[in-house]
Amino acid sequence: TATDHVLPPIFEDCLAAYPNEACGLIVRKPDGRLETVVCKNLQDRYHELDPETYVRTARAAFKLNARKIARLEEDGDTLVSIYHSHCDAGAYFSHEDVRSAAPEGEPLYPGVGYLVVSVMGGVVRASEMFHFDQDRAGFVAEQRPAPL
Repeated sequence: TATDHVLPPIFEDCLAAYPNEACGLIVRKPDGRLETVVCKNLQDRYHELDPETYVRTARAAFKLNARKIARLEEDGDTLVSIYHSHCDAGAYFSHEDVRSAAPEGEPLYPGVGYLVVSVMGGVVRASEMFHFDQDRAGFVAEQRPAPL
């Protein structure tokens, strides 16, 4: 569960990247604080170098620098969540998201959440957190408490 200070920079990044997908991380610092780490979406670069393998552009996909995650963990941070936006689409975990997060049917980052932010026409419309559920062998939306 993100605190109030974590979501605003994520939403700002998603709006700034639109109409392309934004991406980044939520990490837990050694002192327990949550922090947003905005990352560059490398998808267009990969698409440019190898369009047959990386068919999609940053308009419909994201690619993180895995070395950045490794460096953060080496520095003592703990990866809590990976976020990305869907442009002019809902906040759902797509087939492409599943393929990227669990290419062999098991998550690349066990225990890490995936926050998807829907940006429609340049406006943040929704966000949803997903976690891998071992019993269901797939990603499921986080259960939110019912409003009072």
